[in-house]
Amino acid sequence: MINGARVREYRKRLKLTQGQLGQLIGVSQGKICKLEKQRQDTGIAIAERLRWALRRPGLDDLL
Repeated sequence: MINGARVREYRKRLKLTQGQLGQLIGVSQGKICKLEKQRQDTGIAIAERLRWALRRPGLDDLL
């Protein structure tokens, strides 16, 4: 499961809004909100796009 607090932390470091991050990876702002609040898990494809958009070297940074 993706660690929502880490997603939020990395997103804020990059000065991205939830909407901007969603646009980068092809999901809605609402989906990013749910991920950050741990209310929704995601598949590997979206996890990989999150890793790329948040400039993380590996998925372990988001778990």
